[in-house]
Amino acid sequence: MTAPAHCILFFACLTLAACVPDAAPPLPPASFPIPTEPLLRPVVLPPTLPLTSIEVLRPQYDAGRVRQGRTLRHRYTFTNTGREPLQVDTVYAGCSCVLLDQPTDAIAPGQRGTITVAVRTRHLLGQQQQAIVVAANTVPAHTTLYLSALVEP
Repeated sequence: MTAPAHCILFFACLTLAACVPDAAPPLPPASFPIPTEPLLRPVVLPPTLPLTSIEVLRPQYDAGRVRQGRTLRHRYTFTNTGREPLQVDTVYAGCSCVLLDQPTDAIAPGQRGTITVAVRTRHLLGQQQQAIVVAANTVPAHTTLYLSALVEP
């Protein structure tokens, strides 16, 4: 190699070395438990109420074809099939397009309650399926409801 080639190689190495960031110091060990699964839903603490059971009349609802921009509404009916009052703690969905209305009062054993779901379809198109999770003092603690529709322009 000639002298100018050595100089070019030397400056190229210096340039590459300057681009390498300094290594970050290692983090100290965590003093709190690290979750093993992603937190995709609110954390529900263990119930302090006695446990009961729930039965949803039709947990899956297919609305069929819906015109884009319309609000799709459905009411799920459930029964407290246990021996203790049923208290719905939280009802949530994975999409901000879903509006939910849950009972605020406890449902007595043998009585029925409703959860109303409204889906705004303004920004939706095509086949849609929404999962709605009900957290209550039941076994199991979460009950999943499903709503599907084909949103057309």
